Amino acid sequence: EAAGWAVRLDAGPLSDDERRELARRLQGSPAHVDEFLTACVMFDLMSDTEDRAAIDFADLMVPAEEPVVSLQAERARRGFLARHVQSISAVAAALAVAVVSLALLREPAALPTLEPTPILAATAFGETDTLALEDGSTLAMNTETELRVTLSDSARTVSLSTGEVFADVAHAPDRPFRVLAGDTPVEALGTAFNVRYLDGNLRVDVREGVVLVGAGDPIERAAYTEALQTGPVQLEDGRVLLGAGQWMALDIGSTEPRLGRIDLANVAAWQEGRLVFENTPLADIAAEFNRYNRTRLLIADADLAGERVSAVFDARDPESLIASLELTGQARAERRGGEIRLVRD
Repeated sequence: EAAGWAVRLDAGPLSDDERRELARRLQGSPAHVDEFLTACVMFDLMSDTEDRAAIDFADLMVPAEEPVVSLQAERARRGFLARHVQSISAVAAALAVAVVSLALLREPAALPTLEPTPILAATAFGETDTLALEDGSTLAMNTETELRVTLSDSARTVSLSTGEVFADVAHAPDRPFRVLAGDTPVEALGTAFNVRYLDGNLRVDVREGVVLVGAGDPIERAAYTEALQTGPVQLEDGRVLLGAGQWMALDIGSTEPRLGRIDLANVAAWQEGRLVFENTPLADIAAEFNRYNRTRLLIADADLAGERVSAVFDARDPESLIASLELTGQARAERRGGEIRLVRD
C-alpha cells in the first residue's frame, strides 16, 4: 500500500480526495510513515533502471526468495516510473505536501497536557530525612512523615498526608509554593516554615518570611507588613497571616485557630533532636516522646495527664522527663516491659 502511494505521487498531483486519503493513512500510525518512506527510498534506487518494463512496487515489498537481488544487472533498462524521478528530494517533497494537507484539512487538535510526575517521599518510625528539590528548595522530614511533591512551571505543591516537614523555600514568585496539610493550604510568600499535621491537627511555625494559611484569593502582602509586627493577623475570610516567630494551630473539629509567638531558635527544634514544651499537658509530652522511642510512656490517670510542663528535653531520652517529674514530685515511673507508666507519687 505504501509503495502504491509512492507510485501515485510520482504520476502527478494528487486529487483532493487522494490527499485526504493519504493524510488519513499517515496519521493512523508511525509505522505507516515508516513504510511510506521505505517505499520512497526503494523508488529512488530504481531510478537508474531502463524503461523496457513497468515496475510493480507491490512486488518489491514482498521478501525475495534469494538473499540478494542484483539491481546492477538491470541498469541498462529504464522503466516508465523512473523517468519521473529526479531524486529522493522530489518524493520527500511530495510527502511534505501530504502532511501539510493533513494540517489544512483538520482543525488543530490541542496537544495533551502532560501532568508532572509527583515525587513520593516518606520516613519510617524514628527516622528523619531531607529532600532536595530541583528548584533549590529543601524539605526536612520528621519521623513517620508521608508526602507527595508536584513541581510544575506554574506551581510547587507539597501534599502532606501525615507527619511534619520543615520547608526552606527557594524564591520564585511566579511558582507559588504550597504545603497542603489535609485540605488546608499553607502558602509560602518567600520563607522558611514548619508544618505539622497529625491526626487532623495542624500547626504552622514560621522561622523566616511570611506564610498564609487557608484557601482564598491572592492578597497584597505589603498591606499587612505593619500589622504583622504585633502578631499573627487573622483575615476577614478566616485565613491567617503569619510572620517570623509566629505560629498558628488548628485542632481537629475546631474552626477557630490558636495563635501565638515562638522563639526563632525553637522553630523545627526537632531537627536538632530537641523537644520544646511551653505550658504543655503531660499527656501531649508523653505522646511526643512516643514518636521517637520504642519504649512507650503511658499516663496512669486523667489528673496527671493534664499536668502542664514547660521544659526542653532530648527527644531520644524519655528518662530525662521521668527524672524531672520524680525530682519535682509530680509523678513516679513504673516500668513494665516496653512501657513506662507515670503515676502520681
